[in-house]
Amino acid sequence: SLSKNGKNYEAAKAFESFAKSQPNSPQVVSAMFNAAVNYEKAGSGAESVRMYENVLAVPGKENEGLRQDVKNSLAEIYKKTGQLEKAALMYEQFGRGVTGTKAKNALNNAAILWVALGRTEKAMSTFAALDKM
Repeated sequence: SLSKNGKNYEAAKAFESFAKSQPNSPQVVSAMFNAAVNYEKAGSGAESVRMYENVLAVPGKENEGLRQDVKNSLAEIYKKTGQLEKAALMYEQFGRGVTGTKAKNALNNAAILWVALGRTEKAMSTFAALDKM
């Protein structure tokens, strides 16, 4: 509904505002992530991608779990918007950074996209990584 989307957009703006005003806060990465998620729910794809990419740009091991979630979210957005090469790259990065079913699904998605893009060598190396699981 429009009201829900409006609330998601307002929430995203609030999270982003916090992240900008408190750049040294230990919560800044979570705020950026929450802004991205809420922008996505509000249908603001470009703003969502921008905030997800901001999360990826923050260094430090303590945010690795969030960064992995971001890679998967970006892969989905890129796929939905026809940015297949970017989607394949994100799926592959996500798949190589996690384990289990999530890794297998992500690598499979990446390999299929590489095939669709005519990138046979990339597809073969991704399928090979998948076979080792």
